[in-house]
This record gives sequence, structure tokens and C-alpha cells, in this order.
Amino acid sequence: MEIIPFSVSKYSLETYLVKISTRSRIIYWIIIGMIVTVIAVLPFIYVDVSVQARGYFQSEIEKQIVYTPLQGKIVFSSIHSGDRVTRGDTLLIIDSETIRAQKAALIQRISDNEASILDLEKLTETDSLENQLSFKQLSTHRYKAEFANLRNQQAIQFQKYTKKKTEHERNELLYNQEIIPETDYENSLFVLSSEKDNLNQILLYQKSLWQSDLSMRKNEAVNLLASLEQCTEGLSNRIVLAPTSGEIIQSTDIQSGSIIGQGQKIAEISPDGELVATCFVKPADIGLIKEKQKVKIQVDAFNYSEWGMLQGYIIDISDDMIVENGSMAFFRIKCKPAQTFLSLKNGHKAFIKKGMSLNTRIVVIRRSLYNLLFDKADKWFNPYTYNKE
Repeated sequence: MEIIPFSVSKYSLETYLVKISTRSRIIYWIIIGMIVTVIAVLPFIYVDVSVQARGYFQSEIEKQIVYTPLQGKIVFSSIHSGDRVTRGDTLLIIDSETIRAQKAALIQRISDNEASILDLEKLTETDSLENQLSFKQLSTHRYKAEFANLRNQQAIQFQKYTKKKTEHERNELLYNQEIIPETDYENSLFVLSSEKDNLNQILLYQKSLWQSDLSMRKNEAVNLLASLEQCTEGLSNRIVLAPTSGEIIQSTDIQSGSIIGQGQKIAEISPDGELVATCFVKPADIGLIKEKQKVKIQVDAFNYSEWGMLQGYIIDISDDMIVENGSMAFFRIKCKPAQTFLSLKNGHKAFIKKGMSLNTRIVVIRRSLYNLLFDKADKWFNPYTYNKE
């Protein structure tokens, strides 16, 4: 009697083990050993973990956009696409005849006002009839006329005073001889005193007018200088200079005689300078990125499997995120490449140009394969892990 039927025993483990050859067992244990070895060395094999960011090459200085400061007619223009300019070169001149005329008038007014101030300072220093200026010491027609009028009034009043003084001296002699009464003598003395006061008041009154005029002139001098400075600034604003050295791109090629408006964009200058790679990193990836961190730059215009990649490092990271079009948020970083060309194995070189697009791989950390495998498994099986992608 059979314990296990033949039809069943041929599928048992014992029957299978008898059929396995020694060579098959060796291969099996080799595979098992290899798997165990690979798992064992996973914690000791480290690879670079990088963050990718899109970007482009540009000068270390941002593109400079040139706007018109004022409205007016163009009298000179040297703006042409593709032309190279040097910092300080004249790009545009706006008609300024009106402002030049205003400036000339202001300069003349300032000169006249300064001459008037000098004359007034001399006139207000006059103390008495005995210490007066000469007519030749004054330079302005107005104050020469006023000074001449003062001298004329003083001469007339001095004649009146001299007449009353003579009459008083005669009355004093008659009074001492008791020929006239005391009241006549006192009236004569009063009239003489009044004429003397009138003579002094002429100078005092005119000096008060000159002092008031001097204060007004000094205040006017401040306002005129401010107007002249504003006018000079207006003239300088009508000359548009190149803010930096570089190449003119996207210009409107404005010609002389054209009318432009204030704040109109007339040109864009691509500045000279060392090339940098400007990249844009998502806020979720910015945490481990820092300055002087190494990067690998893959240029889209060249197949990296043939041309390779550029090495570089981070030189600047924006302090805050930048929001574009109201939805896209990113951090801007700038990377400096170690060289500005790529080369093939045969030595042929291709130079990098501004505006080329690129993909930057920022090495943020070195991790073991075991940790990376564990992270992947954690994302697959941990229900609390949120996939931000």
C-alpha cells in the first residue's frame, strides 16, 4: 500500500530537491549572496543629491532699460540696435531752447540782484552827512538815482535848516539885548530844532527803505539760485546718457525731429561683464541651498552627453521669494561658472552667450543609497507623507 500516491509525490518538495543539480544550487547561493552583499553595502555607498532649477545666462549686471525723462522734440539721437556704447555716452538730446533762455534770464537776474545787494550794503552803512558815499561807488542805475534824490532832498532841507539857524542866531542876539520877548526866542529855537530833526529824518527814513529792500533782495537771491539749480537740472535731464557699457538691444531707433513722451521706453542695454547663470528655485527646495555651494550647469544648446556640463558655485541668493504673474513664486539665485565655454573630446570649443537657457543641478547633500531607498519606501507606504510634487 502506497503512503503517498505517485501522482501526488512528483509534486512534493523532496522530489524537487532530488531533481536539482549541484550546479543549480551553486548559482542559487551565488545570487542570494550577491543580493545580501548589495543590501549590506547600501549604507556605505554615497551619491550626490541635487536640486534642479531652470534659468538662463546673463551679465552680472541686470539689463538696463532707458526711458525718456521729459516730453519734447528730439534734436540728436545715436540709438541704434546692435551698437555698442560706453558708460556716459550721449544717447539722446531733447530740445531745450526754452530752458536755455530761462537759464540765461535767471543768470542775468542773479547778476543784477547781486549788484543791487552790494549797493544796498554800502548805502545802509551811511551814518551821517559827513560820512556818505560818493556817487561813483554805486553800480546800479536805480540806487544811483535814489542816492542822488537823497542828496537833493538833504541839500534842500539843509538850506532850510541853515536859514532857520541864521534867524535863530539873530533872535538870540535880540533876545539877549531884551529887544524881543522870550516867546519869540523860544519859537525860533523850536523851529530850528524841528528843521534839524527833519534833516536827520531824511537819511533815517531812506536807510529804513534800503534795509527793507536789502532783506527782500537777499531772500530773492536764495529763490533765484534755487530756480537756477532747477533749470540746470532740467537741462541735464534733457540729455540722456548711457547708464552702463554694453550693447543696445530692442531700441526704437528714434530719429532727430521726432516727438517723444515722458517715460517712454527708448532702448534696452545689455551690459558688459562676467557671465552668471540666473536660476529660479522653488520655495520647497530652497532650504538646503546656500552661497558658495557647488552647482553643475547643463546648457540646453549643447548635448551634455557630448559637451559635458559646466562647473560653478552659487554667489547670490535672493532674501525673499519673487512672485511672478501673481501665481508663480520662486527664489532667484546667481551662479558663477568656472569657465565660459564647453569643449568636445577633440578640443573644439563652443562659447557661452548671454540669453542661453540652462538647467542647473545644485548639489545640496551627499546621502547613502540605503537612506535614499528608505526615503522612497517611506513616500510609498507612509500615509502621512505629502507628495509636494
